[in-house]
Amino acid sequence: WRGADSRWEEAFIAGLNHLLDLFNQAKNEDEK
Repeated sequence: WRGADSRWEEAFIAGLNHLLDLFNQAKNEDEK
């Protein structure tokens, strides 16, 4: 269980970071 859990957690965090990157890019586009 433990290994699968941490893998899921890593994937979840990677997804969140990806969404944050997209959000920041969109914000930067607006400021140009």
